Amino acid sequence: MSNITEESPNVGRLETPQKNEKAIPAAVVEDETVIDGVDPVYAAKARVLNRAIQDIGMGRYQWQIFFVIGFGWAQDNLWPIVTSLILTPITNEFRVSNPPLLTLAQNIGLLAGAVFWGFGCDIFGRKWGFNLTLGVTGVFGMLTSSSPTFAAAGVFAALYTSSSPSIPSFPWKD
Repeated sequence: MSNITEESPNVGRLETPQKNEKAIPAAVVEDETVIDGVDPVYAAKARVLNRAIQDIGMGRYQWQIFFVIGFGWAQDNLWPIVTSLILTPITNEFRVSNPPLLTLAQNIGLLAGAVFWGFGCDIFGRKWGFNLTLGVTGVFGMLTSSSPTFAAAGVFAALYTSSSPSIPSFPWKD
């Protein structure tokens, strides 16, 4: 079996297996390192979980989830940035006396969305909830760009942030 020894002249290098020993791939060798402050029961459970994840691998389904969830979370984090980017042009276009009302509308939308999607996803499922939030956010985001007034932009901003894709979290529960 390959192992690292400190007695060999090449400290830190892998020794070649002897004739009677089998070489075991590094992924199969369990890490028995004891970390100070970590419960041994927790460490054992973590090893079982890590082994199961390695056995499952990264298949087509996992890559699809990776990209869909990644897109949703990126969208979720970009909308507050979009609101800050459009605040100055909207203020100049509509000659608004109190521009922070747009960010207030956005925060009111986040509050309403947390209440609605938090309870709603328990009723109709997280998969539906996640997919709906992506669609609703996209639709109201485009409507915000075509707003005729500052009030309409505030309402649409509240609606696109009320459908935050991270609120339903993961789409695995139907």
